[in-house]
Amino acid sequence: MYKSTPGNMFHHVVSYRRSLVLILCTILFLETQADSDICKICTCNSLTTRINCARRNLLSIPQPIPTNVEYLYLQWNNIETIKEGAFTGLSNLKELVLGANNIETIKEGAFTGLSNLKELIVQMNNIATIKEGTFTGLSNLKTLRLSYNKISTIEKEMFEGLHNLEKLDLSKNKISTIKDGTFKGLSNLKELNLGNNKISRIEKEMFQGLHNLEELDLSKNKISTIKDGTFKGLSNLKELYLRWNNISTIKEGVFTGLSNLETLRLSNNKISRIEKEMFQGLHNLEKLYLSNNKISRIEKELFQGLHNLEKLYLDNDNIATIKEGAFTGLSNLKELRLSYNKISRIEKEMFEGLHNLEKLYLNSNPIEKYEDGAFLFLPSIVKIYLEYNKLMKCGCHLPAFVKYIKEVYNRTVAVFGTCLEGSGKRIPILDYSQCQNYSLFQRNLQCQTCSGIICNEEVTSCPGTEPVCRFAISMNGAKLKTERSCSTYRKCVEAMRNNTLTCNKRTNGTSCTGCCVGHLCNKNDFIGWTKSLVFRLIFKKFNEYKIPAENISRAIEHDLSTVTGTFRVEDCG
Repeated sequence: MYKSTPGNMFHHVVSYRRSLVLILCTILFLETQADSDICKICTCNSLTTRINCARRNLLSIPQPIPTNVEYLYLQWNNIETIKEGAFTGLSNLKELVLGANNIETIKEGAFTGLSNLKELIVQMNNIATIKEGTFTGLSNLKTLRLSYNKISTIEKEMFEGLHNLEKLDLSKNKISTIKDGTFKGLSNLKELNLGNNKISRIEKEMFQGLHNLEELDLSKNKISTIKDGTFKGLSNLKELYLRWNNISTIKEGVFTGLSNLETLRLSNNKISRIEKEMFQGLHNLEKLYLSNNKISRIEKELFQGLHNLEKLYLDNDNIATIKEGAFTGLSNLKELRLSYNKISRIEKEMFEGLHNLEKLYLNSNPIEKYEDGAFLFLPSIVKIYLEYNKLMKCGCHLPAFVKYIKEVYNRTVAVFGTCLEGSGKRIPILDYSQCQNYSLFQRNLQCQTCSGIICNEEVTSCPGTEPVCRFAISMNGAKLKTERSCSTYRKCVEAMRNNTLTCNKRTNGTSCTGCCVGHLCNKNDFIGWTKSLVFRLIFKKFNEYKIPAENISRAIEHDLSTVTGTFRVEDCG
């Protein structure tokens, strides 16, 4: 029988320690060897937390990969398949780039264990199908890019479990079908790009649950119709791109609920008509793009309610007619583009209410003439583009207006383009000099006296060198107050600017000011302007209480009929 002695015990302890050291050395050698193997092929930093294997002609993912890696770049290789467990043990990985390979298949469980992955790039590959569960376990993923692939269908459970995803790019695929509930659960998503696909229909509940979405791109698809309620619930959406589709009609209420939308791109579609309530509720819209459509007419007050709009693009449409008051309510507009249309005449009240407009593009139209006073109430204008209007005759209004703004406000207005003199000679617009007796303001201007929205035949002669008629209306409770009087250009323009906000509210306590010169200062125009405002005020009053539409109509009809001598019942439409 073997007996343990002190000598034997010492021998066993030494032997055990030697074995332990040998095991540890072997592990260290293997890890070092693994690191050195991948770092012979790829570029590694000293701690192997960042490994760059881009452009190495790899056919598969090199193994083993150091477990402490945080950033792994495998783009621009010839990898075709991502196998199950390809990244097992890489729990520290934060960014994985697999773009620009020949990947066709991603096996289920390929990304297992990547619990800390924040960004996954798989764009520019040949992926046609992504199975349910492919991204299971990527609970901390914030960015997923799958653009430039061959994906045709988005399955319902494809993105299940990606609760922290903020950016999803599916652009430039072949997507034609998106199943209901596909994006359900992506409550933190902020950017969704579905542009450049083959989507023809947007289902009503497609974007349900995306309460934090800020940017949605549906450009370059085959969308022809947008159903009412499509964007319901997207209360935080700031940018919506629908350009380059086949949209011909947008019904009232489509954009309802997008109260925080700032940019709406609808250019390069087939829109032929802008409906009056098309943009209802878009109170925070700043940029609206409607270029390259088939719009032929801009009716009165089409953009009413877009009080914060700063840029409006209507260039390269078929616009031939712009009704008086078409841009009413756009008091914060700074840039208006109407280039490449069929506008032949610029009328006096075409740009009424655009007190803050700085840039006006009217180039490349068949404009023959602009009326006196057409640009007078654009006090903030800096640049007017009128190039390539080959038929436009010279006039005195623009040279006189530019001179006045320079003298009074010490601001230069640049006018681009040429005009035709009586002799047929073409000269720069501001070089026209046959204006010695021209006055920017009407001499001996007379304003009619108005009270209680009834104008008398009484008139007042306006003194001074820059006379205008100022008319105003205000409402407090049920009391409607109107006034009309002589004023000066500078005072009237300042009044229009100062009460823009309260005028745009069209509600109790509202106060609106307008200015006019010349033949437009007559009682019929004043009554028409007042009728329009009162109609909106009454409608808003009843609408706030959510009274049914047919009852609102009857109520408005009754209210208008009680105003003596001003309205007729048929004014209600």
